[in-house]
Formats: sequence, structure tokens, C-alpha cells
Amino acid sequence: MNAAIFRRVLVGWDGSDGAGAALRIAATIADSDGAEVAALAVLSPILHIETERDRTAEESRRRGLVEESFGNYRNTLPATCNAKISLHFSENFDVGRAVCEYADANNFDLIILGRHGKRWAHDRLGNVVETVAKKSSIPLLLLEGQA
Repeated sequence: MNAAIFRRVLVGWDGSDGAGAALRIAATIADSDGAEVAALAVLSPILHIETERDRTAEESRRRGLVEESFGNYRNTLPATCNAKISLHFSENFDVGRAVCEYADANNFDLIILGRHGKRWAHDRLGNVVETVAKKSSIPLLLLEGQA
């Protein structure tokens, strides 16, 4: 398969080493002018906060942590990478569903997810990977935590 067909690559972003590996692979696959790599961080909705000001502060804190982890990994990518690399946010309790919906709505060509563990047995895939594998019509590349 020719990597040039993957001009829009979506990476599931949770700040883990697996997500960092996925970002590096996505940048390699989409390394051409006009290609795009989007990292999607899915945050769970904040339910039990007393005031709107507290809710806004907590949302800002959580986004800041995600942005920091993304920036740290983004800074490790080669400066010669030609793909546009960006971070996006979604809010949902079902991370797998949110990834599928975002990928479909934004016409991505490939989804890359990093794994946390070492085992590949069906019962160890995890809910996010299993949901994306079952529900998305977009090709999925699954990486181990260290790549």
C-alpha cells in the first residue's frame, strides 16, 4: 500500500508513550506537503463542579496538561517534517466512539492508536481500540506502547 494515500491521519491522544509513538509514526507516514496529522484528545465531561468558574478552571487545567504532553512529544519530531501537526479536543465518555465520529466527520484516511500494554490477545485490546476496530470504516494502525 502506498503511504501517499494517507494524507489525513488521526492519532488518539492521551499523553502516553503509546500515543507518542503513534504521533511519530503518523508524522512519518504523512510527511509530505499538504498532509495533516491531527491528535485527538477525548476528555470526559465534567459533571460535579459547584460553579461555572470552577468548571472553567478545571477544563482549562485539564486542557493545559494535554497541551503540555502533546507539545513535549511534538518537539521530539524531526524539524524537517512537512506534515501539519495539530491537537484537537473532544468531550465524550466513550472515547472509542468519539474517535470514530471525529475521524468520519473530518474525512481522515487512517487512524493510529498506541497501545499501553504488551499483550495482543483479544481480551486485552482495551475498550477504545476494540470500539474503533469494530465501528470505524477507516483503516486502523495499532502500535505497541514502545515504538
